[in-house]
Amino acid sequence: MAAQISSFVAMSPEQQHQLLIGIVASDTDVKESRAAGTPVMKAGDLTAAEKMALVDLARMVVTIWKKALPFQAEVAECYQLLLRRVFDSWTSKDNTVGSPTLPPRKFPSTVAQVGVLLTDPTDEADLAAPAFLDVMLPSEFESVYGEGPWDEAIWDDTLWGGDDSCPPTWAYLWRDQYGHPLKREFVEFAHGVTKNNAKARAIAEYDRNEMLRIITYNLELIVNAARRRICKWAVDGTEAAPRVDEDDRLEQSDIERLELAKDYLEEHFRMTNYLTANARRPLPSPFPSDQLFLCHNIVSRIFPETKVLMQLRERFPASRVE
Repeated sequence: MAAQISSFVAMSPEQQHQLLIGIVASDTDVKESRAAGTPVMKAGDLTAAEKMALVDLARMVVTIWKKALPFQAEVAECYQLLLRRVFDSWTSKDNTVGSPTLPPRKFPSTVAQVGVLLTDPTDEADLAAPAFLDVMLPSEFESVYGEGPWDEAIWDDTLWGGDDSCPPTWAYLWRDQYGHPLKREFVEFAHGVTKNNAKARAIAEYDRNEMLRIITYNLELIVNAARRRICKWAVDGTEAAPRVDEDDRLEQSDIERLELAKDYLEEHFRMTNYLTANARRPLPSPFPSDQLFLCHNIVSRIFPETKVLMQLRERFPASRVE
């Protein structure tokens, strides 16, 4: 199968469709026919027509990597990844139903520890207990403001970001080990950690967990849709064309949007650069090395030892991805 490192997401829907049709058409690991009621045990038990009826889902697998990788995933590789995930410890006899549930962000695994508490600011926090820096995006503001009976002054040290003429679009928030907001004065940085280091760690930790959370959920959503179709095809047999019922289809609106902290900051930096008359100067990504490191971690956890992961290892120095 020819390697196709593609600007897939930049293509029109029709171009995407035609590219994937060509890839699926070249797949020779297919069944000529299958009697009704015959279980589908592996990808090779599907007919060419049935695999062609999975093209829309394969296209979604490629698309969800748009933000997760610094370059576009190989289209043929994503098609094979879909098939591998579908038949990972599963056959049509398992009769998959339902949809996955998007897990919430969980404290403290989603924040960066940057130091310890210098004093005891509340009855719940202990001296020298871990202190964290969190990143908040707009969707999380409401839940954060609802935490605890805190005075308004507790927010004075929150590092708000965004256009001063508009509501803040992102923020850093100091937290104790229970997730409660803290004043900056209660935090003693760990040795060698500066405020900028702490910000970079918070962004990296937020994006690492968010990529893993959202991409894993979206992949499960796509895989479950494929499994539901295959279960019906196993019952029907191959005499008629493979059916795709309405409840087994996915729209782009069904895919959970991946929002990364680095994107909000880059937009803020671009606006600041423009307002200070430096718009002509190319603006680098604020934390490119961290982002490449995150990409390797996410790919290795979801799809270990794949061609995409090997490409990451070849493209970037080993010291950044080991």
